[in-house]
Amino acid sequence: MYKVDTEKINNILTYMTDCIFPTMRQTMSTSQEQFLADETAGFAAERLFHLFIEGMTDIGNTLIDGFIMRDPGGYDDIVDIMEDERVYAAEEARIFKQIIYLRKNLVVEYIDNHREQLYSSYHQSLAVIERYPEIIRTYLAKELW
Repeated sequence: MYKVDTEKINNILTYMTDCIFPTMRQTMSTSQEQFLADETAGFAAERLFHLFIEGMTDIGNTLIDGFIMRDPGGYDDIVDIMEDERVYAAEEARIFKQIIYLRKNLVVEYIDNHREQLYSSYHQSLAVIERYPEIIRTYLAKELW
């Protein structure tokens, strides 16, 4: 029997759904020009993306540990494992990997301005980002119940 910390996963997914996504929508709802001119929106977007990425990797690691999948070699490898284990479809994995690559910009190169990239990534990936909780819950339902 698998020991998957579904409570932790559900708490993260609820936080995404109730806090991160609505604030992301509000922050990114302006034109790119307005967004780039608004320092507060820029800082908010950086933090929101960082939280989403950390949530994705926490959930990925929790699934990997609980279902005894192979150990990841890095952040992008978590996405590869999720694709290999059919948690994500190939196109979803491609988009999630692009989002994971933003982590270095947000955590290591935080002095540099990457806000144009964040704005573009958000608007190109919105549907998949907001479908993330459903993707995870569907996988859990299939594997655990």
